Amino acid sequence: MESEDKMAERMLIKNGLVMDGNGTQAYRSDVLVENDRILDVGILPELQTENIIDAEGLVVAPGFIDVHTHLDFFLPDPRHAEVLKSWAFQGVTTIVSGNCGFSPAPLLKKMLRVVWVPTGISPSLVMGWTFSGPAWTNT
Repeated sequence: MESEDKMAERMLIKNGLVMDGNGTQAYRSDVLVENDRILDVGILPELQTENIIDAEGLVVAPGFIDVHTHLDFFLPDPRHAEVLKSWAFQGVTTIVSGNCGFSPAPLLKKMLRVVWVPTGISPSLVMGWTFSGPAWTNT
């Protein structure tokens, strides 16, 4: 178990174009992060830390929401972490799924081959979820 008095890990992101998601215009600023928390946002010229990222010409944002994906079809696939990694590398921290009126569950058994086989995902990965009328069943 790690010691709670372990020295905090700080990172300073300098000269970035900050888009903080509150609806205001983007602005040039520095961002100080400690562990997984934003400590300060502003012009921080005097601050020194070992881990400095120069974000000149880059956007700094807390994360993006991808509001239309079909990534929920990858959740039962053993490769889902590998597939989702590319979204994380692009700054996507949240995905919205179940769009277009369909999702991987619930499915009628006769639809398993129609939905899952063309994607290359085995129907056995559906985890037994089917729809048998008015309620979910795990068969």
